[in-house]
Amino acid sequence: MSAAPTAAGFWGAPRRSWQRLWERAPRQLSFTREGKIVIGIALVVGFGAINTGNNLLFLGWGLLLSGIVLSGIMSEAALKPLTLTLDPPAEARVGQVANLPLSVTNTAHRLPAFGLETLARLGRVVVTTPVSAPAPAPAIEARGGYVLRLEPGQTHHDVCRFVPDHRGLYEVRDLVAHTAYPFGFFRKSRRLPLPARLEFWVLPKVVEVATLARAVAGRLGETPAERPGVGDDYFSLRPYRAGDDLRRVHWRRVARTGRFVVVENEAHLAATVMLELATAGSDPQACEHAIATLGSLAEYLLARGLKVGVRAPGVLVVPEAGAGQRRAILYALARLDPQAPLPPVLKESAVRLGLCGSGTATLVGVDAEVAVPAAEPCR
Repeated sequence: MSAAPTAAGFWGAPRRSWQRLWERAPRQLSFTREGKIVIGIALVVGFGAINTGNNLLFLGWGLLLSGIVLSGIMSEAALKPLTLTLDPPAEARVGQVANLPLSVTNTAHRLPAFGLETLARLGRVVVTTPVSAPAPAPAIEARGGYVLRLEPGQTHHDVCRFVPDHRGLYEVRDLVAHTAYPFGFFRKSRRLPLPARLEFWVLPKVVEVATLARAVAGRLGETPAERPGVGDDYFSLRPYRAGDDLRRVHWRRVARTGRFVVVENEAHLAATVMLELATAGSDPQACEHAIATLGSLAEYLLARGLKVGVRAPGVLVVPEAGAGQRRAILYALARLDPQAPLPPVLKESAVRLGLCGSGTATLVGVDAEVAVPAAEPCR
């Protein structure tokens, strides 16, 4: 025999259906503390007026009901002409405040809007964790500021802020405007769906990797750049120019030819680094920490002029240098699926740094395998 359904199980499905319907409603209304008091007074005065037939109680009851109706009309007049537009953040990182630029416009011809609050409801599209069947991520609210008065035809520029806790793809589901105008009895909300789908990527968390990066840089060699610059090896001679250091003048050539020339040294290029990530057998927290460590280490090395590439599950970025390479690596790590297979090894002579899912790191050189301290664990 099957067990009888409990009360929570019996009402669970209708309650969830009602919650979904309520979240999608274009208008929502909630009571403030003052509104609950006014409604309570209206009920008490209404019962008293009906039972006693006192005209003064009927007058008070009518004033209370009129105030409630007037509150609904004026709040609707403030919300209906509003238009909201939202832009994706310039760059969003896990654990850091992400700013979404928001514009609020009052399209009314005569009436201003008062007491406006805005927010954007977000949701994660891709759950980048190594769990096979992740639970659906709850909605996230990015709240904006407070606008006391918005004149007709005026646009107010604001910012919605939230702190993402997972990397991956996020979407903006809808925009919401709130107001408690005019009396503060109720808090009315208007949901404004976006005209087009708006998505943005959240990049991995910034991890402190200075110790790890110094250990890596100390074991990397330098190669000749075949151009003049800062270095120790001789490159060429060139004519003397105003401002050159006299200590670099080649006096023997000057004595022989009578023309001033200076010595140029050959510049050095940093070695190419290929960062490799292995996540097999790692728990989700260690895996995410390893991905964040990999991204922060790539940023650190790129900022110091090195050519950096990435080889990770489902990700292969060819070693390059510059700001464009930083963006390519971070966005590739934001899309990374830990269960994807590793791409084939490049045939380049790059020094490879391997990071395993537990957060430990190993610098793989030509002759030996040298242990490198890992970054501090996430707090």
